[in-house]
Amino acid sequence: MYVADRYLKPGGTFIAKIFMGPDFQDLVKPLRARYTTVKTFKPKSSRAESKEIFEVAMGFKGPVQE
Repeated sequence: MYVADRYLKPGGTFIAKIFMGPDFQDLVKPLRARYTTVKTFKPKSSRAESKEIFEVAMGFKGPVQE
């Protein structure tokens, strides 16, 4: 998220391909603080057993001081 915090303009969109695991919420929580809308998306072309998902975060509000 460092790159997005540094280079995205307000209202920007961030998309990341991730693999679902125990640290998933550690990624989603900061996204929800920085963006107005955060959606989890699994493409139909992805195998059912695959842990692959995409996080789509829209409406960048700016970096958050943690």
